[in-house]
Amino acid sequence: MIMLVGQAGVHAAEVLGQPAPQVAPADRRQPLALDLYLDDWLFVKPIALKAGEALEQHVHERDHATLIATGTMRVWMDGQDQGEVTGPKIIKVRGGTKHQFLAVTDALFCCIWNLRGEGYPAIMEDV
Repeated sequence: MIMLVGQAGVHAAEVLGQPAPQVAPADRRQPLALDLYLDDWLFVKPIALKAGEALEQHVHERDHATLIATGTMRVWMDGQDQGEVTGPKIIKVRGGTKHQFLAVTDALFCCIWNLRGEGYPAIMEDV
């Protein structure tokens, strides 16, 4: 059974060290297209999660930064629990690293990509 912070009686300390929770694609919150920033060099994707919601585990070919702007998130990298991170804080995610985020509190975070002048399609190749 997967426990998510925010469920009745579940506290952040209870998920420490547990594997990253499985999240169905229907549970994902995606930003509105108007919220995205995009040019040939920079792509910023803000994502707001309510406490207990998670972004499913995924992996990209290239490095990127994740800015936890507000709130507290639990972070997993390659299935290893990295603990809680409270914003504002920047996390570097290496290319090829599976990563997942769980909102411990309501949170806003942004994925930030250097597109190297190659434009948006350059980062959309998931491994």
